[in-house]
Amino acid sequence: MYNATYFEAVFTDIQDAKIWYNEQKEGLEIEFALAIEIAIQKILAMPTSYTLRHKMFVLLIQKHFHIIFIFILIKIIKM
Repeated sequence: MYNATYFEAVFTDIQDAKIWYNEQKEGLEIEFALAIEIAIQKILAMPTSYTLRHKMFVLLIQKHFHIIFIFILIKIIKM
């Protein structure tokens, strides 16, 4: 099982990007936020289906918004 945790800088960058996308076209920030959510859900559902970089980094390229998501995978072990 994997969990998603965000650095504060990531949250700030996403908020800034949502504002920028909305300025480009009204409603586009919603599509952007959905693309991020889908990317996170894909990684969490099947993290090992993506190429690992340096043993713990996963890259997912979102082509529509020209974004590369970089995730650090940390496996949660239940005791």
